[in-house]
Amino acid sequence: MPDRRPAHTVLKYVGMAILLFCGLSVLSGCNRRLGKLKEPPRQFVSPLPPTNEAGLDSAAIKDRLKQRQTRIKTIRANLDVILGGINGARQRLDVSMFSQFPGNLRVRGSQEAGTIFDVLVQGQNAQLVIFPERKYYRGSVAEMRANPDLLAGVDANKLQDLFVVERTLLDRLTRYPAAAPAETEDHYILRYGYSDGTGEQFSLRKADLLVDRYEQLQGGQVASAINYWAYTIFSGGSVLPSNFVVELTRGGGQFGATVRDIDVNINPTPQTFQISVPEGFERMSMGR
Repeated sequence: MPDRRPAHTVLKYVGMAILLFCGLSVLSGCNRRLGKLKEPPRQFVSPLPPTNEAGLDSAAIKDRLKQRQTRIKTIRANLDVILGGINGARQRLDVSMFSQFPGNLRVRGSQEAGTIFDVLVQGQNAQLVIFPERKYYRGSVAEMRANPDLLAGVDANKLQDLFVVERTLLDRLTRYPAAAPAETEDHYILRYGYSDGTGEQFSLRKADLLVDRYEQLQGGQVASAINYWAYTIFSGGSVLPSNFVVELTRGGGQFGATVRDIDVNINPTPQTFQISVPEGFERMSMGR
């Protein structure tokens, strides 16, 4: 049976799923609060032997992370996604993604009834197909970002950061070497503040220097966060997240994902970054 939800509802639903691939934007375009996922207490799963190094400064942390870095050009992944709903209701999605750094991304979400959405980002160009509504959008990444009702205002340029949080941290350590880590009993905390009032905070486990929480800050407050619960050593020796939960503090929701399989540094096919819009779909404006 066709999905009869209003177009704006489907777009926000799509936006919730896409947020899993950025974890950096607030669900500002959604008017309804989302319930939190009721999960049992979790135990962090690490594939690395414990080192438990205390007293490291930023330069030493950077050096340790660089030693285990592998060059990642592409990531192909399939995920089981759970979106928290009001009163504990949940939506489940099968999500596939192909990311080619920098700037190319394809994300496709489906359920048993068929494909829900298909998103393509190539540099500064973006395209979105919403299958239940038989509509599609084609325009610029800037237009997508400027419209909070479209994909919940997600910044498509940041969709690729989720799986390479350690590389993101290395970039910050290189750009801001003077930022000293705070130290707790079992974590290093690296916090960065920017002139526009935003900021970032990375929490690293002393046991293995894996990031288990990343926060985006706005006005000194947590706007969104990603809790990483498991990492796996994938092909080529890459240590990548395999289970995580995205928290939207201001939106009041959580979204969880488990990686079923992942491939690193495989070549895209000619069809990877091509979306075919079915005949009869209506083109909509990305602008507000």
